[in-house]
Amino acid sequence: MSKRQYGIMPPFPELVVMMRGSERRHFVYGINWLNSTVIIYRNGEYQITPVNYVKFVEPTEEELELIKMR
Repeated sequence: MSKRQYGIMPPFPELVVMMRGSERRHFVYGINWLNSTVIIYRNGEYQITPVNYVKFVEPTEEELELIKMR
C-alpha cells in the first residue's frame, strides 16, 4: 500500500452564500484561498466567484439536511 502524500480529503463544506444584490442562497463546493474565489452551485452549473462578491450565511435546518444527503 502506498503512503498518502496529500492526506485525507476534507468533508463537504457546510457553507451557504448569498450573492451581492440577490435574495437566493447557494451551496459552497469549495474555497480557493490562494486566488480568493469561491466555487458555488448557481443556476444549475458550478460558478467560480470572487470572495468579495458573496456573503457567507448560516445554513438553515433544511439546507443542512440537503448537504448531509450528498
